[in-house]
Amino acid sequence: MFLCHVPHFSSILSILYLSMARFTHMMYRQAGLASANNDIDFEETWNVLASSLKEMHTKNASQLSFETIYRHGYKIVLKKKGEVFYDRLQKFEQDWLGNHVQSHLRTLVTPSLLNNGQSGNPATVNERRTAGERFLKGVKEAFEDHHLVMNMATDVFMYLVRAYN
Repeated sequence: MFLCHVPHFSSILSILYLSMARFTHMMYRQAGLASANNDIDFEETWNVLASSLKEMHTKNASQLSFETIYRHGYKIVLKKKGEVFYDRLQKFEQDWLGNHVQSHLRTLVTPSLLNNGQSGNPATVNERRTAGERFLKGVKEAFEDHHLVMNMATDVFMYLVRAYN
């Protein structure tokens, strides 16, 4: 209250407010969230995000900048492209599971696992048990890897739920 009576205090407040607004705008531009025409190249932005997701799936996430990933995802949401992004993300994950995870799990299904003693060369109980353990271990690892990547993606794209709905 006392400062309001100081001469020129309101002009000082105005200058501070403008300085903070300029600083905020400058930080916004440096983060890449504003551009001259405010347009984004969705394909280019998606390619960065898809490449980042691939790195997460292949356990190379330590090389990623989550700030960059977040910024690219945020740009998509700001431009109301969240639905397209969600569809691409869903297709990416379906393709990853179908092409990488499923093909790996198929290699773990061996004749010893499938052999139930009806063929001419039955597997021993120990061979079947070992093959079953190997298969279940592979399924567990695939699930844990997928769960980890989905948690990392959720951490980065958590704002999409609010912006997309």
